[in-house]
Amino acid sequence: METLPRETIVDVLEGRLREEILTGRHPAGSYLPPERELAGGYGVTRTSPKHAFGRLVQAGLLETRHGVGTRVRDYVRLGGADLLPMPVRDSPDWVGEVFEVRRSIAALIAERTAARTQLADAEVHRALARATGNRVYGLLTNTLFNAYLPVRAVGAEEPRH
Repeated sequence: METLPRETIVDVLEGRLREEILTGRHPAGSYLPPERELAGGYGVTRTSPKHAFGRLVQAGLLETRHGVGTRVRDYVRLGGADLLPMPVRDSPDWVGEVFEVRRSIAALIAERTAARTQLADAEVHRALARATGNRVYGLLTNTLFNAYLPVRAVGAEEPRH
C-alpha cells in the first residue's frame, strides 16, 4: 500500500484560491482580500494565506506589492507553458484547447517527417491508416507506398532544407 498524501490548511487554501482564479471568480487585475481578512474568514492564522499567496505567486497566478496588496496576474497574457497543468487540471474548458494544439503539433510533426524522409513519412501514413481500422485506407496507403519504393530504389534523394 502507498501512503496517502495529507493536505495541510495551506494546501486547501491554495487550491481554493487557484480554482477561484482559474474559473474567473477573481479575474486578472483584481485584488484579493488582505491576508488578515482571508484568515478571519477561514478561521486560520494569518500565516496560512501568506503561504498560499506565496505559492500562487511562485506559480505565476498572483503578484504582491508591499503596502498595495495581492493582485491576480494576467496569466493568460503573461504566463508560459509551465502554467498549463493548473488550468487543465482545474478548469475542464481548457482541455479542448489542449487537444486543438496537440492536433496542430501532430500535423507539424508529420509535415517535418515528410520533409526529412519520404520513406518514414510513408510508414507513418501506413500506420495511421491501419489505426483507423478502415481497410480501404490501408490498401490505398499500401498502393501509394509500393508506388514510391521503385523511385526510392533508383536513387531518389530526400528533399534537403
